[in-house]
Amino acid sequence: MILARVFLLVAVTATCARAQEREDVAFEVQEAMPNGAWHAFVLGDLPELGGGDLLQAVKLQSTDGFNWSVTVSLPVNRDYTYQFYRRVQTATLIGNPANGVPIGDPQSGSTSTVALEPDAKSVHYHSDLTPPHLFWRQDGGAWQETVMSELGPGRDASERRFVAAGLGSSRRAIEFYFTDEARVVRDPQSGAYATKLDEVLVQDGVLYSYVPAPAVSGVRRDYVIQVPPTIDSTILGETRQYRVMLPRGYDEHPDRRYPVLYMYDGLFLWDGFAGGANDYDTGAARMAQLVDAGTAGEMILVGLDTVLTATQCEFSSNRLRDCVSPEDSFNLGCGVITGRADQFGAFIRDELKPVIDATYRTRPDREHTFAQGYSLGGVFAMYMGWELTDTFGAIASQSGSFWLANFPARIGIEPKRDIRIYMDTGTVNKTSIYTTVIPLRDNLVGKSPPYVEEGDLRLRLGYGQSHNFPAGGQRLEELMSFLWPATAEDAQMFDGDVFCTSTQGSGGRRAEIRASGGASIAANSTRLHAFFTPPSSFGIFVYGQRPAQFPFGDGFLCIDPFTPGIHRLQPIQTADHAGLAGLTLDLAALPPSGAIGAGETWHFQYVYRDAGGAAGFNASDGVRLTFEP
Repeated sequence: MILARVFLLVAVTATCARAQEREDVAFEVQEAMPNGAWHAFVLGDLPELGGGDLLQAVKLQSTDGFNWSVTVSLPVNRDYTYQFYRRVQTATLIGNPANGVPIGDPQSGSTSTVALEPDAKSVHYHSDLTPPHLFWRQDGGAWQETVMSELGPGRDASERRFVAAGLGSSRRAIEFYFTDEARVVRDPQSGAYATKLDEVLVQDGVLYSYVPAPAVSGVRRDYVIQVPPTIDSTILGETRQYRVMLPRGYDEHPDRRYPVLYMYDGLFLWDGFAGGANDYDTGAARMAQLVDAGTAGEMILVGLDTVLTATQCEFSSNRLRDCVSPEDSFNLGCGVITGRADQFGAFIRDELKPVIDATYRTRPDREHTFAQGYSLGGVFAMYMGWELTDTFGAIASQSGSFWLANFPARIGIEPKRDIRIYMDTGTVNKTSIYTTVIPLRDNLVGKSPPYVEEGDLRLRLGYGQSHNFPAGGQRLEELMSFLWPATAEDAQMFDGDVFCTSTQGSGGRRAEIRASGGASIAANSTRLHAFFTPPSSFGIFVYGQRPAQFPFGDGFLCIDPFTPGIHRLQPIQTADHAGLAGLTLDLAALPPSGAIGAGETWHFQYVYRDAGGAAGFNASDGVRLTFEP
């Protein structure tokens, strides 16, 4: 009898910002394995459970070889199926798709039903097509066609900004492309854009979670390759080199601030120190592609160089000295050396990070400060996360060289840290790396409380990949989509703050009001937009200084109609085919009692006729704008 029992435990977590979007599901099975090479896995149809690919199945852990368990973070509002398997865990066989024996029968489950905001996706487009047609789909379904609505001006007189709102379900990936009405012009020319962003704007073939400048520069080095900047470290007693790579649009968007990723082995990251083919990511080109594709968020990268020496033995010893915990010692033939990762971490925290934060527009808190390293750098990253949790919120330990036993052993017996951890390893060449990374990951998911796969931990295997820097760079997509995905950035498609609530109209959605074009008296370019009203319905924008929430028609009035009162904005609007109505606010044509001045905060709402409702009319939510000179 192979299977003893299979059962599912669900625990909804409500302690973090993402708790409403995901929940922790515990998978447990009892299975006696033929020998120690066999381990239990769970495979399901959700991406977090391997997406039906046995090579991406999630490994369970066991302390007795019989009781197996793992906790996985799954998105809410999902039905899923899964099945347990036993697989041989050795590096030579783990990449074989035939290496898997089912345990028991397929199972099914469901995560909680939760109302998400937003509940659907929006695609914006800067284009001279009139109008663009959007073709989109989710979850590999049939392509759907939507005629986009004009939202306002583009970057010049020939271009407009278009939008298609209320598409599919939020928090799920969307594929899409654009055509003209005759389907002659196509963007992209082949294939499709794909992103998990709920609000995305496409400009010049690049995806953004905000409205970018008319022209956006690419990722760039803020250093000279031959003479990178240095810092004299009192803590280390030496001068250290570092390299800073700035994200796209850094110069064009002076109000944006960025997370920082501190990366060890700066010599091998971007600059062809040992030949471009041996770089982790030459010129940060792969990272730039991930950002442009709406997969990874924008961030500042800081590369930390190893001290150069005359001999390879000394160079390798210096890397070990930087990266290894002080409880571990080693001898590469240059004498016994004890790790000083504690000092190296103090150098980053107390000397280098203050310089980076003072020089660049960073987001200096721990939630936006990360560490990454490859091989010995993977040990460095793990040490930064384990020991400096007040400084680092997440780390990426790639192909970590955990063959020095004391630090990994201490991780094994110490309590869980408040740190998100990405781990990976190749499966060929230096399999000793693989055989130390996997047990360390198993220990993490076996802690009480456990690290949660796809929650605060991710393990990825590089099948057929060797132990080298280019292989680590090939896994950047998995790393960045965990460490700082594009979806972690706040969407900034509109101006102002949304307040009040609206109720569902006869069209099946709640009407929304948004503003664009800024809130500048001098520019006088503010535009108001009402979404999700009945197509071709009539409505009017209103505004006032005091917010409220009174029952009104089939919804609520969000502006106090009493002193100092409420004002109408002419003319009456007619919604388009998608229920979108818009008005450019002319500050010079407002009534004297409703004049808007610099420094003043005003509230706006859209009231529309809805013949399908009980009262015959309804209203949107509200948007609050504070006007600048």
